Amino acid sequence: MKKLSVKVLTIALGISFLFVMLVAWQGHKRPVVQSQPLSCFELGEMLICMDGQIHEQMNCERLDENTIFCSPGNGHAV
Repeated sequence: MKKLSVKVLTIALGISFLFVMLVAWQGHKRPVVQSQPLSCFELGEMLICMDGQIHEQMNCERLDENTIFCSPGNGHAV
């Protein structure tokens, strides 16, 4: 009788543990990424794209020979 009680208790604890882990796992869903289209304009043959609003200090980098990408940053020049 004692062995049966230990088995039932072990099974109940195991099922409870799995249930708690399943509930906890549901709370750690990946965040949703929301994106907005870039604002781009042409300057001669160059395409300049801005991420967000134009700020005084922009961090710009050349993506290829005709494209520059700028985002808010510490003002590094291309």
